[in-house]
Amino acid sequence: IASRDKSFKKITPKVRKYINDKLEIKWSSEQISGRMKQDVRYKISYKTIYHFIKKDQLNGGELFKLLPHQGKKYKYNKTKIPQILNRIDISDRPKIVDRKQRIGDFEIDTVVSAKNTGKSCLLTMVDRRSKLLFVKKVPDKTVLSIQKAIESIYQNTVMPFNTLTSDNGTEFANHQHISQSIGCAFYFARPYKSCDRGLNEHTNGLIRKYLPKGTNFDTITNEEIEHIQNSINNRPRKALNYKTPNELINKYLQGIRRNLYKTKKIAVAFHE
Repeated sequence: IASRDKSFKKITPKVRKYINDKLEIKWSSEQISGRMKQDVRYKISYKTIYHFIKKDQLNGGELFKLLPHQGKKYKYNKTKIPQILNRIDISDRPKIVDRKQRIGDFEIDTVVSAKNTGKSCLLTMVDRRSKLLFVKKVPDKTVLSIQKAIESIYQNTVMPFNTLTSDNGTEFANHQHISQSIGCAFYFARPYKSCDRGLNEHTNGLIRKYLPKGTNFDTITNEEIEHIQNSINNRPRKALNYKTPNELINKYLQGIRRNLYKTKKIAVAFHE
Protein backbone atom coordinates (compact mmCIF):
# COMPACT_ATOMS: atom_id res chain seq x y z
CA ILE A 1 0.00 0.00 0.00
CA ALA A 2 2.90 2.34 0.81
CA SER A 3 4.40 1.81 -2.64
CA ARG A 4 1.00 2.50 -4.18
CA ASP A 5 0.70 5.79 -2.27
CA LYS A 6 4.17 6.67 -3.54
CA SER A 7 2.98 6.06 -7.10
CA PHE A 8 0.03 8.37 -6.48
CA LYS A 9 2.50 11.23 -5.93
CA LYS A 10 3.25 11.06 -9.65
CA ILE A 11 -0.30 12.19 -10.28
CA THR A 12 0.32 15.93 -10.42
CA PRO A 13 -2.54 18.43 -10.82
CA LYS A 14 -1.88 18.46 -14.58
CA VAL A 15 -2.00 14.68 -14.77
CA ARG A 16 -5.06 14.54 -12.51
CA LYS A 17 -6.87 16.94 -14.87
CA TYR A 18 -5.86 14.82 -17.85
CA ILE A 19 -7.23 11.68 -16.15
CA ASN A 20 -10.46 13.43 -15.17
CA ASP A 21 -10.97 14.88 -18.66
CA LYS A 22 -10.49 11.50 -20.35
CA LEU A 23 -12.74 9.70 -17.88
CA GLU A 24 -15.41 12.28 -18.70
CA ILE A 25 -15.32 11.21 -22.35
CA LYS A 26 -15.57 7.53 -21.37
CA TRP A 27 -11.93 6.43 -21.75
CA SER A 28 -10.73 3.46 -19.70
CA SER A 29 -7.72 3.61 -17.36
CA GLU A 30 -5.74 1.54 -19.87
CA GLN A 31 -6.53 3.92 -22.71
CA ILE A 32 -5.59 6.92 -20.58
CA SER A 33 -2.26 5.35 -19.64
CA GLY A 34 -1.47 4.30 -23.21
CA ARG A 35 -2.21 7.71 -24.71
CA MET A 36 -0.85 9.89 -21.89
CA LYS A 37 2.77 9.86 -23.01
CA GLN A 38 1.79 11.01 -26.48
CA ASP A 39 -0.53 13.77 -25.24
CA VAL A 40 1.19 15.18 -22.13
CA ARG A 41 4.61 13.50 -22.25
CA TYR A 42 4.07 11.71 -18.98
CA LYS A 43 3.67 8.01 -18.22
CA ILE A 44 1.68 6.31 -15.45
CA SER A 45 0.63 2.67 -15.57
CA TYR A 46 -3.03 1.89 -16.02
CA LYS A 47 -2.94 -0.07 -12.76
CA THR A 48 -1.84 3.06 -10.88
CA ILE A 49 -4.66 5.03 -12.49
CA TYR A 50 -7.16 2.29 -11.66
CA HIS A 51 -6.05 2.11 -8.03
CA PHE A 52 -6.12 5.90 -7.84
CA ILE A 53 -9.77 5.80 -8.98
CA LYS A 54 -10.55 3.06 -6.45
CA LYS A 55 -8.93 5.06 -3.64
CA ASP A 56 -11.02 8.04 -4.70
CA GLN A 57 -14.10 5.80 -4.46
CA LEU A 58 -13.18 4.65 -0.94
CA ASN A 59 -12.86 8.31 0.05
CA GLY A 60 -16.37 9.01 -1.22
CA GLY A 61 -15.40 10.14 -4.73
CA GLU A 62 -17.31 9.25 -7.88
CA LEU A 63 -14.57 8.87 -10.50
CA PHE A 64 -15.30 5.13 -10.62
CA LYS A 65 -18.70 5.89 -12.12
CA LEU A 66 -16.90 7.19 -15.22
CA LEU A 67 -15.13 3.88 -15.88
CA PRO A 68 -16.57 1.79 -18.73
CA HIS A 69 -19.27 -0.42 -17.16
CA GLN A 70 -18.06 0.92 -13.76
CA GLY A 71 -15.54 -1.92 -13.83
CA LYS A 72 -18.27 -4.59 -14.04
CA LYS A 73 -18.50 -7.33 -16.64
CA TYR A 74 -21.62 -7.97 -18.63
CA LYS A 75 -23.51 -11.21 -18.10
CA TYR A 76 -25.15 -12.96 -21.01
CA ASN A 77 -28.28 -15.09 -20.77
CA LYS A 78 -28.82 -18.05 -23.03
CA THR A 79 -31.98 -17.89 -25.10
CA LYS A 80 -33.46 -20.11 -27.77
CA ILE A 81 -31.69 -19.64 -31.10
CA PRO A 82 -34.13 -18.92 -33.94
CA GLN A 83 -33.75 -20.67 -37.27
CA ILE A 84 -32.54 -18.44 -40.13
CA LEU A 85 -32.98 -19.74 -43.65
CA ASN A 86 -29.73 -20.42 -45.54
CA ARG A 87 -27.52 -18.98 -42.81
CA ILE A 88 -23.78 -19.33 -43.45
CA ASP A 89 -21.85 -20.25 -40.33
CA ILE A 90 -18.75 -18.37 -39.22
CA SER A 91 -16.75 -21.57 -39.71
CA ASP A 92 -17.05 -20.92 -43.47
CA ARG A 93 -15.74 -17.37 -43.21
CA PRO A 94 -12.35 -16.70 -44.88
CA LYS A 95 -9.44 -17.07 -42.46
CA ILE A 96 -8.10 -13.64 -43.41
CA VAL A 97 -10.96 -12.13 -41.40
CA ASP A 98 -9.61 -13.73 -38.22
CA ARG A 99 -6.23 -12.07 -38.75
CA LYS A 100 -7.73 -8.55 -38.68
CA GLN A 101 -5.29 -7.36 -41.34
CA ARG A 102 -7.64 -5.66 -43.75
CA ILE A 103 -10.26 -2.93 -43.65
CA GLY A 104 -13.84 -3.93 -44.38
CA ASP A 105 -14.68 -6.93 -42.19
CA PHE A 106 -17.53 -5.85 -39.91
CA GLU A 107 -19.19 -7.28 -36.84
CA ILE A 108 -22.82 -6.12 -36.60
CA ASP A 109 -25.51 -6.14 -33.94
CA THR A 110 -28.53 -4.29 -32.60
CA VAL A 111 -28.99 -2.46 -29.30
CA VAL A 112 -32.61 -2.27 -28.18
CA SER A 113 -34.74 0.20 -26.22
CA ALA A 114 -36.00 -0.54 -22.75
CA LYS A 115 -38.89 -2.99 -22.52
CA ASN A 116 -42.38 -1.56 -22.87
CA THR A 117 -41.07 1.73 -24.29
CA GLY A 118 -40.25 2.64 -27.89
CA LYS A 119 -39.73 0.40 -30.88
CA SER A 120 -36.55 2.14 -32.04
CA CYS A 121 -33.22 0.37 -31.81
CA LEU A 122 -29.63 1.00 -32.85
CA LEU A 123 -27.76 -0.86 -35.56
CA THR A 124 -24.06 -1.03 -34.72
CA MET A 125 -21.28 -2.02 -37.12
CA VAL A 126 -17.60 -2.23 -36.12
CA ASP A 127 -14.66 -2.80 -38.46
CA ARG A 128 -12.42 -5.54 -37.07
CA ARG A 129 -9.16 -3.98 -38.31
CA SER A 130 -9.62 -0.28 -37.53
CA LYS A 131 -12.27 -0.61 -34.77
CA LEU A 132 -14.23 2.13 -36.57
CA LEU A 133 -17.85 2.21 -35.43
CA PHE A 134 -21.01 3.04 -37.35
CA VAL A 135 -24.21 3.59 -35.36
CA LYS A 136 -27.59 4.15 -36.97
CA LYS A 137 -30.96 4.64 -35.32
CA VAL A 138 -33.56 2.30 -36.79
CA PRO A 139 -37.36 2.81 -36.36
CA ASP A 140 -37.91 -0.84 -35.45
CA LYS A 141 -36.20 -4.23 -35.43
CA THR A 142 -37.87 -5.62 -38.55
CA VAL A 143 -35.73 -7.30 -41.20
CA LEU A 144 -36.56 -4.61 -43.76
CA SER A 145 -35.58 -1.74 -41.44
CA ILE A 146 -32.28 -3.43 -40.58
CA GLN A 147 -31.55 -4.08 -44.25
CA LYS A 148 -32.23 -0.44 -45.16
CA ALA A 149 -29.97 0.75 -42.32
CA ILE A 150 -27.07 -1.42 -43.49
CA GLU A 151 -27.54 -0.25 -47.07
CA SER A 152 -27.61 3.38 -45.91
CA ILE A 153 -24.31 3.01 -44.04
CA TYR A 154 -22.77 1.33 -47.09
CA GLN A 155 -23.93 4.08 -49.43
CA ASN A 156 -22.57 6.86 -47.23
CA THR A 157 -19.01 5.65 -46.74
CA VAL A 158 -16.06 4.98 -49.04
CA MET A 159 -14.88 2.09 -46.87
CA PRO A 160 -14.90 -1.36 -48.49
CA PHE A 161 -17.39 -3.94 -47.25
CA ASN A 162 -15.89 -7.44 -47.48
CA THR A 163 -17.79 -9.39 -44.82
CA LEU A 164 -20.50 -8.93 -42.20
CA THR A 165 -20.77 -11.17 -39.14
CA SER A 166 -23.85 -11.04 -36.92
CA ASP A 167 -25.44 -13.01 -34.10
CA ASN A 168 -28.43 -15.24 -34.82
CA GLY A 169 -31.13 -12.64 -34.28
CA THR A 170 -34.08 -12.85 -36.67
CA GLU A 171 -33.60 -9.17 -37.58
CA PHE A 172 -30.77 -10.39 -39.84
CA ALA A 173 -32.93 -12.95 -41.67
CA ASN A 174 -32.67 -10.81 -44.85
CA HIS A 175 -28.95 -11.62 -45.02
CA GLN A 176 -29.14 -12.92 -48.58
CA HIS A 177 -30.78 -9.73 -49.84
CA ILE A 178 -28.23 -7.64 -47.96
CA SER A 179 -25.36 -9.62 -49.51
CA GLN A 180 -26.76 -9.11 -52.99
CA SER A 181 -27.50 -5.43 -52.42
CA ILE A 182 -24.05 -4.36 -51.21
CA GLY A 183 -21.89 -7.17 -52.63
CA CYS A 184 -20.75 -8.37 -49.23
CA ALA A 185 -20.55 -11.89 -47.76
CA PHE A 186 -22.72 -12.43 -44.65
CA TYR A 187 -21.88 -14.87 -41.84
CA PHE A 188 -23.46 -15.87 -38.53
CA ALA A 189 -21.66 -16.43 -35.24
CA ARG A 190 -21.95 -19.70 -33.34
CA PRO A 191 -24.88 -19.86 -30.91
CA TYR A 192 -24.00 -18.66 -27.39
CA LYS A 193 -20.47 -17.69 -28.51
CA SER A 194 -20.23 -13.95 -27.92
CA CYS A 195 -16.46 -14.27 -28.42
CA ASP A 196 -17.15 -14.66 -32.15
CA ARG A 197 -18.12 -10.99 -32.12
CA GLY A 198 -16.13 -9.84 -29.12
CA LEU A 199 -15.29 -6.44 -30.60
CA ASN A 200 -18.96 -5.68 -31.29
CA GLU A 201 -20.01 -6.82 -27.82
CA HIS A 202 -17.35 -4.61 -26.23
CA THR A 203 -18.32 -1.63 -28.39
CA ASN A 204 -22.00 -2.01 -27.54
CA GLY A 205 -20.91 -1.84 -23.92
CA LEU A 206 -19.28 1.51 -24.64
CA ILE A 207 -22.51 2.76 -26.19
CA ARG A 208 -24.39 1.69 -23.08
CA LYS A 209 -22.13 4.03 -21.12
CA TYR A 210 -23.86 6.87 -22.95
CA LEU A 211 -27.27 5.20 -23.28
CA PRO A 212 -27.73 2.88 -20.28
CA LYS A 213 -30.23 0.05 -20.16
CA GLY A 214 -33.65 1.53 -19.60
CA THR A 215 -33.20 4.16 -22.32
CA ASN A 216 -36.08 4.68 -24.74
CA PHE A 217 -34.34 5.17 -28.09
CA ASP A 218 -37.44 6.87 -29.51
CA THR A 219 -36.35 9.91 -27.49
CA ILE A 220 -32.75 9.92 -28.77
CA THR A 221 -31.94 12.21 -31.70
CA ASN A 222 -29.72 11.42 -34.66
CA GLU A 223 -27.43 14.23 -33.52
CA GLU A 224 -26.94 12.49 -30.17
CA ILE A 225 -26.20 9.22 -31.95
CA GLU A 226 -23.63 10.95 -34.16
CA HIS A 227 -21.97 12.47 -31.09
CA ILE A 228 -21.67 9.05 -29.44
CA GLN A 229 -20.27 7.53 -32.62
CA ASN A 230 -17.67 10.27 -32.98
CA SER A 231 -16.67 10.06 -29.31
CA ILE A 232 -16.05 6.32 -29.54
CA ASN A 233 -14.18 6.64 -32.84
CA ASN A 234 -11.88 9.19 -31.20
CA ARG A 235 -10.95 6.89 -28.30
CA PRO A 236 -7.39 5.49 -28.44
CA ARG A 237 -7.25 1.70 -28.65
CA LYS A 238 -4.55 -0.57 -27.24
CA ALA A 239 -4.90 -2.85 -30.28
CA LEU A 240 -4.07 0.17 -32.49
CA ASN A 241 -1.01 1.12 -30.42
CA TYR A 242 -3.20 3.77 -28.80
CA LYS A 243 -4.14 5.41 -32.06
CA THR A 244 -7.81 6.14 -32.58
CA PRO A 245 -10.04 4.43 -35.19
CA ASN A 246 -10.48 7.76 -36.95
CA GLU A 247 -6.71 8.27 -37.14
CA LEU A 248 -6.22 4.82 -38.64
CA ILE A 249 -9.01 5.22 -41.17
CA ASN A 250 -7.79 8.67 -42.21
CA LYS A 251 -4.35 7.21 -42.85
CA TYR A 252 -5.93 4.38 -44.84
CA LEU A 253 -7.96 6.82 -46.97
CA GLN A 254 -4.91 9.01 -47.58
CA GLY A 255 -3.13 5.93 -48.90
CA ILE A 256 -6.00 5.23 -51.29
CA ARG A 257 -5.94 8.82 -52.56
CA ARG A 258 -2.17 8.64 -53.15
CA ASN A 259 -2.54 5.40 -55.08
CA LEU A 260 -5.34 6.84 -57.21
CA TYR A 261 -3.24 9.92 -57.94
CA LYS A 262 -0.26 7.77 -58.99
CA THR A 263 -2.49 5.61 -61.17
CA LYS A 264 -3.93 8.71 -62.84
CA LYS A 265 -0.47 10.14 -63.51
CA ILE A 266 0.69 6.85 -65.05
CA ALA A 267 -2.41 6.71 -67.26
CA VAL A 268 -1.90 10.28 -68.49
CA ALA A 269 1.80 9.64 -69.19
CA PHE A 270 0.92 6.47 -71.12
CA HIS A 271 -1.55 8.28 -73.38
CA GLU A 272 0.90 11.11 -74.00
